[in-house]
Amino acid sequence: MTKHLRNKKIFFAIFGTISILIIIAVAGLGVLSMYGGIGVLQTSETSQQTKADEFATAVADTAKGGVVFLGDSITEMYDLDKFYPEKKYINRGISSNETAQVLARLKTNVIDIAPSTVVFLIGVNDIGHDITEKAMMDNFTKVCTAIGEMTTPPKLLVQSIYPTNNLSNFNSYLATKARTNKKITSANVLISAEVKRLAASGQNVKYINTHSVLVDDNGNLNSKFTFDGLHINRAGYTVITEYLAPFI
Repeated sequence: MTKHLRNKKIFFAIFGTISILIIIAVAGLGVLSMYGGIGVLQTSETSQQTKADEFATAVADTAKGGVVFLGDSITEMYDLDKFYPEKKYINRGISSNETAQVLARLKTNVIDIAPSTVVFLIGVNDIGHDITEKAMMDNFTKVCTAIGEMTTPPKLLVQSIYPTNNLSNFNSYLATKARTNKKITSANVLISAEVKRLAASGQNVKYINTHSVLVDDNGNLNSKFTFDGLHINRAGYTVITEYLAPFI
């Protein structure tokens, strides 16, 4: 082999390796952005705020007295038109939202449209972003209390945080490594107790243990119901819909 050909092969080998590394890096940043990861938090927060502003602007065109689904990406990805045909339920889920972001946008995104029912699911991002249980529960209580203090308080259906499942791939690892089922179970105990307290005080609020229909025998999110161990697929939303519908 001539020196020219050898150098040419070395060049293409190095070029190919660098190209692969760039592709992996870009893909990794995309996944981190999806899950609010380190280094892209500001972009994620900007995206969340933009969505919240869009919901606020839509208030004038949103019918009062409807059913609002409030939460994070699991709610945002829930195709309500498909799973509740002709119901015209209102989706107010925003990807990467924690309890703090929901509290900040609650008035413009929910209270101002005077819903008759609010279906609330939040907490898995607080867990994933290392927010303390105390901070999460303080925000959670403030959201529920504000809804209960509306001029005409809606029925509030609080869902348990869904389980997760590490499916042994890179995306699943990023999605679930901090969102362990041990932490989720602990948070659900606190959420259930707080809902019970609020109900005893007279608020029209009910705890919905959706977690129970999604979990497998090992305490993980049933792999049939997810594509990354955190988010829900069509089969999962079908089960959720069947469970939730009677409460709504």
